[in-house]
Amino acid sequence: MKELEKPAESTLDQSKKIELLVNEETGKIIFEAIENYYYWDKVKYLSLPDEVKAVDIWAAIKLERSLSPIAFHLASTGCTGCSPIKCNDCFTNLT
Repeated sequence: MKELEKPAESTLDQSKKIELLVNEETGKIIFEAIENYYYWDKVKYLSLPDEVKAVDIWAAIKLERSLSPIAFHLASTGCTGCSPIKCNDCFTNLT
């Protein structure tokens, strides 16, 4: 079985990762990767803004996934891919 390549560690702190999540351009890229459950082998080839490193996008993806333990439940309720950082509507409407 082929072993998955591991990315280098990002040097960004949490606040910079959150900035990537809430930025319109990078947020769209990140949430597409989350929705399609991309792993590093796909993330490293995404088309990114010049000043953004793939390893930092990967770090933001990992942060978002760790903050969204109910993401799979939300998807089954018709959530459009928002997150605790992006939108609170899904979280206030959970029953």
